[in-house]
Amino acid sequence: MITPATQNDWQHFWEDDSMQMMTFQREMHVAELEKSIISLSKRKLKLLQEVNDINETISFLRKQQDDLINV
Repeated sequence: MITPATQNDWQHFWEDDSMQMMTFQREMHVAELEKSIISLSKRKLKLLQEVNDINETISFLRKQQDDLINV
């Protein structure tokens, strides 16, 4: 059976320190996730640049190959 909440229950709910601690823990977790996202984004950009460099090298080598074949 459910009993209605009293004024004291509501006051205890809103002033309970465990809720603030949970909020602090969530904030810390969100901050850790944000750092991970930033780190992975930086790594992704480096990898994309490396892929771009590889693609340019492949294009250059193919052009050289074509030039040698068509001489």
